[in-house]
Amino acid sequence: MRRLNLTEGWEFCWTEYAGAERGPLNDAEAGSVTWYPATVPGNAQLDLVSLGQVEDPFFADNADHLRWCEEVDFWYRCSIESLDVDDGTRQIIDFGGLDTFA
Repeated sequence: MRRLNLTEGWEFCWTEYAGAERGPLNDAEAGSVTWYPATVPGNAQLDLVSLGQVEDPFFADNADHLRWCEEVDFWYRCSIESLDVDDGTRQIIDFGGLDTFA
């Protein structure tokens, strides 16, 4: 089994909430938003703190100022090296725990 380190090279952005049936960003959408460096593992709120976009959500009533985070879709992306895969074989990416809001 080959393991890749997927903790580096991540970026994130946010878009207006588009509903539960929304699919992934298309190329035009991905090209029209600003992508910021992200820490993985982590979460969007802490990434926003590290960018200086918001105050520490765990201090005082700062979490109240992050309600807008519940009204947007956060997107994360990372490029990985090309894998040499034989035709007809299957590859599995196991994130070992992915926390999402459903």
